[in-house]
Amino acid sequence: AKDMAESIRLNMQSNVGIGITGVAGPDTIEGKDVGTVHTGISIDGTVAAYTSHYSGSRESIRRLAAMESLLNLTRLLANKYSI
Repeated sequence: AKDMAESIRLNMQSNVGIGITGVAGPDTIEGKDVGTVHTGISIDGTVAAYTSHYSGSRESIRRLAAMESLLNLTRLLANKYSI
């Protein structure tokens, strides 16, 4: 997820990149339980990583992962820029 975030930031020539990967279901993959999500956020080359665990349907896991990623991005930006 960290590499994904940095790669998208560089490829899009952006200040921010977010990468999300994990197991949304319906089955366990590579020994990782359904609902395990890894997120990477790159801001100007500094990368933060998060791991979360969700329950629910495949769609709800994907939605929760996206929402939490945006929340984490907001927190990182607030800390960086003292908003």
